[in-house]
Amino acid sequence: MITFLGVLKAGAAYLPLDPSDPIPHLKFLLNDSQAKVLVACRELSGMFENWEIRVVCLELGTGNLFGEKSDHLDHNRHGKHAAYVNYTSGSTGMPKGVLVPHRGVVRLVRDADYVDLGPTETMLHRAPLSFDMATFEIWGALLNGGCLVILPAEESSLFDLGELIRTEEVTVSMLPTGLFHLMATEGLEFLRPLKQLLVGGDVLSPDLANQVHRALPECRLMNVYGPTENTVLTCCFELREEVVERKSVPIGRPISGSLVYVLDESMELVPAGVVGELFAAGDGVAMGYLNRPELTAERFVIDPFSSEPNAMMYRSGDRARWLPDGNLAQVSHFF
Repeated sequence: MITFLGVLKAGAAYLPLDPSDPIPHLKFLLNDSQAKVLVACRELSGMFENWEIRVVCLELGTGNLFGEKSDHLDHNRHGKHAAYVNYTSGSTGMPKGVLVPHRGVVRLVRDADYVDLGPTETMLHRAPLSFDMATFEIWGALLNGGCLVILPAEESSLFDLGELIRTEEVTVSMLPTGLFHLMATEGLEFLRPLKQLLVGGDVLSPDLANQVHRALPECRLMNVYGPTENTVLTCCFELREEVVERKSVPIGRPISGSLVYVLDESMELVPAGVVGELFAAGDGVAMGYLNRPELTAERFVIDPFSSEPNAMMYRSGDRARWLPDGNLAQVSHFF
């Protein structure tokens, strides 16, 4: 957390790396991103010896850091500049570095209309730093004066997770759909302290969602959707009552600072009930793919519905349709 804050204060952008990833993958990320400096703790810095990058060991620099000024640094960064780079998994090809601007993060967690974040909330941070879900966890707490509880790397069982939620009195958590399904069937009691639970990343089981909704009436349960290219989240659907006679849970409506269009092949808006491609617009849209201008031009296009000059929208590749109640239902994937 300290390193993230230091990088941003210096006016740079950070690229989170997972040291458990294979060495060839880490080398690819560093080479592809053209990163200039790698910051690591003493325990891990040795694995980067003889790499063509400057390595800063946190422990070795601590003495000098304490002697530095704590004033704000002089740089001209603003909301449209890059805050961090997050690489996609590469499931549809070579991993791509997504350039996420500061305004995308601010729009995600500040004055949010889909979740309550503030100094009275305690956020669980369990996602790997290289997974964009961590962006919501970290900045959702820190930019709202909340408490951030970090799950130790070695504690990965359901019991460990549940104990941390209980002992630290966690109130807000975002879980990947697969883990939520597992906890709903094998560790439902571990979720009981939560006041707000967001679930995303895959198709949510209506049966398990209903089960948790009934068992935890004091907890707001939300199904969320969003690609990395639109700063973590785009839509949210809160289960205010059981999802009845549905094969899937809707992905809901755009969150604050976001717009969603469902378009046909001619880039025209489709009526409710008609399946089209989902496009995301607004302040969450990323700056594009790092060093991939052709792919950026293909997936990030001018928003023809915006009055803001040069406003962009992201072509998600997901098929969706508007439901009669104004919510979105995801149908399938294009890409």
